Amino acid sequence: MKIAKVKLDNWCVVDSGTFQEFRDLAPGQRLTGRVKGLFGIPHGTVFSAVIVSIDDRRRRVRTANAVYRLGAVDAAYEKWAGQATAKFPAQAVAGFTTAQAVR
Repeated sequence: MKIAKVKLDNWCVVDSGTFQEFRDLAPGQRLTGRVKGLFGIPHGTVFSAVIVSIDDRRRRVRTANAVYRLGAVDAAYEKWAGQATAKFPAQAVAGFTTAQAVR
């Protein structure tokens, strides 16, 4: 099976498609965000399969069926992440937003 590679914008990490509470960026969680051209969807919002691995340096998240290149983070998620870890302000994390620096 070929793995799809897609850019994900306005993204955040949630526990499931049902409850959608914010979670730390970590294996076992799920991404949601806006994509273009994934699985025949021209533009739309997706909920990913469970996160398998994270490449912080390249801003890539792998699931069972896709590799997501993380674009712009969701503003509400970034605010949540900043409140959860005030010791990691967004401007202090070179190249990554506060959301990716969480724990």
